[in-house]
Parts: sequence; C-alpha cells; structure tokens
Amino acid sequence: MYPLRHSRVQDFMGISRCFRVLALLGTLVATICAQAQGGQGGAGGGFQGNIGGQEEDSYPPHNIDSGEEGNRWNSTTAILTQGDKVEYKFKGVPGQTIFATVHSSVFDPGLKLLDAKGKVVAENDDQYEGNQSPLLTFQFPDDKEYKLIVQNYRSSGGGPFKIYTQTFIPMEIAPGANNKPLKNPDDKPGHGGHFVYFHFKGEAGKVYSVRRAHFATSGRNWDLAYRGIIGPTGVKKTDYSFYQQDGANSPLFEAKVKGDFYLVYDSPSADGTADPRLDIVEVANLEKTGTIKFDLAPTAQRIFKMKVERSNIVRTTLDAPEETGFQFKAQTTPDKEADGSKPISFETLQPLMTNDRDSYRLFHEKGEVTLIVSSNANKPTTVSMVNRMDIPTWQDGKPISGRIELGETQFYMISGVKGDIQRINGKADGFELQFTLMSMEGSTTEYIDQKKHMPSTELQYEETKKYLVMVSSPQGGGSGSYAMNLDSAKPEPLAIATVVDYKDGPALGTYSVTVEANNWYQLTVRGGASGYVLLDDKGDTIGVIHSRFGPQGIYFFQPARRGTIRIKVQNGNKDTRFRLDAAAFPNLGG
Repeated sequence: MYPLRHSRVQDFMGISRCFRVLALLGTLVATICAQAQGGQGGAGGGFQGNIGGQEEDSYPPHNIDSGEEGNRWNSTTAILTQGDKVEYKFKGVPGQTIFATVHSSVFDPGLKLLDAKGKVVAENDDQYEGNQSPLLTFQFPDDKEYKLIVQNYRSSGGGPFKIYTQTFIPMEIAPGANNKPLKNPDDKPGHGGHFVYFHFKGEAGKVYSVRRAHFATSGRNWDLAYRGIIGPTGVKKTDYSFYQQDGANSPLFEAKVKGDFYLVYDSPSADGTADPRLDIVEVANLEKTGTIKFDLAPTAQRIFKMKVERSNIVRTTLDAPEETGFQFKAQTTPDKEADGSKPISFETLQPLMTNDRDSYRLFHEKGEVTLIVSSNANKPTTVSMVNRMDIPTWQDGKPISGRIELGETQFYMISGVKGDIQRINGKADGFELQFTLMSMEGSTTEYIDQKKHMPSTELQYEETKKYLVMVSSPQGGGSGSYAMNLDSAKPEPLAIATVVDYKDGPALGTYSVTVEANNWYQLTVRGGASGYVLLDDKGDTIGVIHSRFGPQGIYFFQPARRGTIRIKVQNGNKDTRFRLDAAAFPNLGG
C-alpha cells in the first residue's frame, strides 16, 4: 500500500486548500481538495447490465455489490463536500486495464484519470442518458504515477459516494490464432472463480467471431466458457450488436465504435495457456433469387444479409459438405436495435423432412434476415447457395396432380378477393392424402378424411388474401400419386318467389339475385342446411333478422343499395329447399 500523501494539489480551477482523508481503494490513496465552484448537482443514476449485456444493457451491472459481481470489484465510500474533489493516487502497471465507476444518489459524479504530467488520459460523466454514474476504462502503458479524480461534474454540490475499481492484465489477441500464457486477474480465494480477459482493438462496422477458446494446463485441455463482452463505453447499444446464433459459447458481433473490446471467459485455473481464435467475418448482401458460390477457410464463418417484404416466400438450398453448418435468422438490423425493434417472424417449411438444407421461408413482416454459414472442417470448404421464389400458382379450375415420396411436401399458392368462395378437394392412390392451408400470417389448418380418403374444404374470403397449400401425407408416412381440384363458385341465378331445391354442383351452393335498395325481403328456408350467408356486390355480409316457425326459418333483410347479391347455402343437402320473396308488412296507415 502506498503511504498517505498530503500536499497542495493543482486544481483545474486554480490552487486549492487540501486536507488529509484516508480512503482506501485497494492500493489507492485519496487526497481531498476544496475548490471554488457553485451550484448543486443532481442525483446519480443506478447501474444496469452484466457482462455481455445478455440480460441488461450495460456494464457494470446494477447489482455490482452482490454475489460474484461484488467479489470482482474493489470499493470504498467517501463524502464529497461542497467545492471539493477527491484524488486517488497510484502507480500504473504496464499492460494493466482499469475499470472505474462512481455511484452517488445526491450529486452527478464525474471521473478523470490524469497521467504523471497532469494530462487527462480518460474521463467520463454519464455512462449514457439516464445513468449519471460514469464508467472510465484505461490500459496503462507504463508504471508512472496516475491520479483518479472524483468531483461533481456540473457544480460544487457534494455528498456521499461510492467508488468501484476493477484491475486486470488482459491477454492481447489479434485476428487469427492466439496462444499465450494466461495473466489472470481473479485468482484470489473467494473471488468467485477465475476470469480471463481477451483484449483487442475493434474497428467500427467490422464483425468479429470467436468460435474457439481452449485452455491448457498440466497436460489437460478445456473449452473456456464465454461470459460476455465489454466495449469502449460499457453500453451494449453503443458498442456492439450481436448476430443471433445457436451456441452461446461462440460470440458473433458487429463493433459499432472503434476502441477497446474485452471478451470475458471463465477459466478453470489461474495458470495455463489459452488459444482463442479471433476472426473478422465477411458480410455480404444476398438477393432473394440467384446463385452464389464461395469458399470458407477452416473454422471460418460468412454472414449474408437479405431484405424481404411481407409475405415473401424464399426457398434457400445449400450445397456444402456435412462439416458446414448454417443458421437462418430473422433479426433486428443494428441501426434499429437501439429503438427496441423486434426481430421479424417467419415460418420454415421443408420440402423433404430429412433435408434441412433445402427450405422455404415465409416472412410475416418487412425487414432484414441473416444467413450464417459456418465451417467446422479442418480444410477449406466450397459452398454453393441457391435462392428461389418458385412456388407455383394454382389456377382456379385447373386440376393439379403429382407424386410425393416419404417425408415429402409439395407447395402451391392460391388467392382470392373479398367475397370469393372456393372449394379444394383431392384424392390419392395408395396413401392417406393430407393438405394444409397456411395464411401469410402463419396460421394453419390441416384437412384429412380418414373415411372417404378425399379431403376437402370450402374457403370464403372475407378479404383479399393468399394461402399456401401444402400437400403431403400424415407425418410424412405415405407415398404415391395424388390429384386435386380448386374451383370457385359460379352462382346460379335465383328468381324471386320461386322455390329452389338445393343441388351440389359448380355453384358450390351459391345463388345470385338482383335486389332494390331499401326494400325488405324475406328468405324462407327448410331442410338440413347449417346456415345461410348473404353477400352484397362488394363481398360484404348483409345483416339479417332471423326467426323460426316450426320446421321453417325466415331471414329478413333490407339492402342498402340496388345490385346483385349472393346467397350462400352452407352445408346444404337433398332436403334443403328455400324461397326468396319481397317482404309484405302490414300497414296501419297514418
């Protein structure tokens, strides 16, 4: 510990009187000096974040005094009286890094670090907007004397504060392979284990990856456990943006600012060697259609970004050795992450259950998606990737047929406008046919007929819409030929005051008739139909008043305008009959 020093100190505002206060902060010694300033400061903010910003947004975390995190920081409390400043004098250690922060609930603290010549080498006021606690980071180039100064940043107000410091000697790494002895800062008993800090100079806009970080000691080898990233400001949204990927032990991130980055890992021992591999990852744009071919170095990664629109369906086929993995992610772009934007959602649909390298993706929102291709091979790898938007459109009235194999699904696109009514049915030879309708929002309905083995359904479009039709067998367990039909309703003309016996056919149970505006009509029905729907010429549902008299039901309605309406009989059968008449209501006179 350095001896207590008391001397007149040159202040930023002039010469000030000094008095001695012993404030221990590890090996730091404090000298408090009164100075002439005016005004009262605001309250300091709390901490947010933890290493890597996985649960919170900045470092140090808000729970800096608790548990393992508290063991990693040296701290002491002091009182800053009005017009004072507090200096902590100490000698640097070449290559050592210091993190320092101050918390006060009654004034806005600021931190400055001065070298032996009195030059400010690092300073900070507010770590970010809304948090008045500063964070200062610096790596010492020499063993000369330094001063860490705490003062009210805005005024001469004071009060109690607590200062925290953390010092360590990181392992310097550069892009490529690194293999060096550990210099572990946290090898003291009771400090919650051992932490390894890898330090490198990051460049804004570059993407970095650490896919391997091994540790060796006494003939044994381990994978170091990744804990997080600390950037130049300690604030995640300012310093870096993660690319979403599987495998929490392999950070992949884009540096947003230039400066010092520290990768933090758990180490099983304080002694040994580590060989983290730091790679700069190439990022390229990807079109929704086209073919690209590229080479990957051993253990390298490549990122592709693709812009998509709502309801786009893109098929991506990857041709690469088995040692090449890939992950398709829809994520918030770095420029949108700060405002809390959420990743876009999408569905992944495989034409063949056993091949995850050939998939359709239906995107539910407009945005940007990423494809991360990673090589696990120990030799160079060539990858070919094809993007297509090739789902065929199923035309109304045109049957389709084909053959599916075990585990296979075939895809078609259908559409309709508001008020359209369509029927889909199908049959298969030698297996149970199933088809699934998926809306562009991702909702699905499956259709199967285990009695007649001829699944069917009717669609009534309440709005202009598209559906993805997926033809398969239950659980992919069948194979064979199939045939399917898609037909739109062709309404039969309906005469007023004429009884109609329901017959199934091209009309799909729909009838058309011309009505006058503001006239009342009554539809009298009988038989096994489950209901009746009335649609105007724009596809909107017409409101009705429904009454029942024994076996007969009556629907009263009054059209708002003259035009052709459609009457849809739902689930009609041979017993269904109905009649449309102009309604005659009694008139009691004036």
